[in-house]
Amino acid sequence: IFMENITGPVSAADLAGYLGGEPIELFKSQSSQLLVPANAEILIEGVAIPGQTDIEGPFSGMVRREVASVQPVFKVTSVSYRKNPVLPFDVTGIKGSDSLTLKSIAHSFRLQMIMNTLWMGYRAVKWVYCPISLRLGIGIASATPVYPGFEFLISRALFSCSHWFDKVLIVDTGCGAEELARIMGDIYQKASPVHAFHFTRHLDAA
Repeated sequence: IFMENITGPVSAADLAGYLGGEPIELFKSQSSQLLVPANAEILIEGVAIPGQTDIEGPFSGMVRREVASVQPVFKVTSVSYRKNPVLPFDVTGIKGSDSLTLKSIAHSFRLQMIMNTLWMGYRAVKWVYCPISLRLGIGIASATPVYPGFEFLISRALFSCSHWFDKVLIVDTGCGAEELARIMGDIYQKASPVHAFHFTRHLDAA
């Protein structure tokens, strides 16, 4: 999604090119003649008329059933795409943002650094991840248990260092942070409801 929201003498394309370390090639779109990235996979052009709305929903989301609500109407005037385009999308139905992404990265890295300063310098935690798609509502840590009950200590430490999540998931070090779909699938399909879940009360975040 490319948006022209930058004000002042610097365009959004120039700023993105500066941050990416290389210029972004632009071309004029078919119907609106606006400048858009030349390497875009799919380009959807249209108009949104202020004040024009319609009912959207109800529909099922990942975490809840969305009720019907009034939303703006966007009329599509043109759709163009590359040969065999690739369209990345988020199947969770929860909107992300740049600020949420940066918050997730910074907070996950901070928690990992804190975890690896405990236990006399032993790096028991390989990575910590607070998924954007779950609105940082769960903390996932990849760790190697060194003795019985070690997972419980890691969970308490994570809860004490963060107020963003109220659930902690401990996975083994053979699983990567990019495998969120696999992790969530294993919870639903493999985790024992008797032995895999533990509930703790009165743990206030620092």
